[in-house]
Amino acid sequence: MQDKGGSADIMLSKGVICLNGVDIPCIKVGETRKTRRVKSAEDYCIPAHSELVIDAFIERAESDDTDTHTTVIIEPTETFCNIYPLSMAASLSDYKYNTSHKIRLLNPHAEPVNIKQDVTLGSAETVDLLGMFYDGDTAHEQSETKLFTSHNSTARRHELQHTVPSHLEDMVNSIAVEMSEVEREQVMCTLEKYQAAFSRNELDLGITNMVEHTIDVGDHRPIKQPPRRVPIAFAGEEEAVIKQMEKQGIIRPSTSPWASPIVLVRKKSGKIRPCIDYRRLNGINHKGRLPIAENK
Repeated sequence: MQDKGGSADIMLSKGVICLNGVDIPCIKVGETRKTRRVKSAEDYCIPAHSELVIDAFIERAESDDTDTHTTVIIEPTETFCNIYPLSMAASLSDYKYNTSHKIRLLNPHAEPVNIKQDVTLGSAETVDLLGMFYDGDTAHEQSETKLFTSHNSTARRHELQHTVPSHLEDMVNSIAVEMSEVEREQVMCTLEKYQAAFSRNELDLGITNMVEHTIDVGDHRPIKQPPRRVPIAFAGEEEAVIKQMEKQGIIRPSTSPWASPIVLVRKKSGKIRPCIDYRRLNGINHKGRLPIAENK
């Protein structure tokens, strides 16, 4: 095409307009940033009770050469967390300048976990760098810390005050007194993301499937101890505390041949602390001898 300033070439393959020898990138306004898949570069075996840093590849696209935002945050996908009993640390990387990317995996279990090549580990979402802060008197002593935010976080900022769960509102109000607006929004965003880690009420204690506890008693016959007589001072409180623990999911009805008596202890606050006398059971179980976790 022609204009008073000279000719202009539109190169759709590269996504640029060449005007008087100057390449002008063409950027779609309102374009949704693509979430890229992160795949394992090789076959890996994560040893038991260990962590391992592995190499991974981020899915590439034809527009990578013209992208101006190439910094991504890598996080595990829900499918990966459901299939593999591993924990993956979130990390920052640049897919334009790095061929492979480092992923840190933790195996807290007693059995090694194998990961095949090209298995999808997580997703990479483009982020914006908000700024850099320098600490030091000279250029050689300066260390930089980068702040970043997701592309879709700007639109969410105005909604955070409505999306923070009601059981966390008091916490936000108490810790955000001396915070700036940006810091307050970051705290609210974090609480919103990890709201499942906080108890909603006294019945919400939570549960984890990361570790399964076993008691090794060998071939010993079951120990069944009769319940102890409840002191008059605890009359009626034993039944109440048992019903409460059953509602909280701590205990459940059982027909097991193993049984140990409950012991009630009154705390300083006046409430009842239920304890179990496991002394006879502890006397027959085999103590585990586990090595210190190996870090790689």
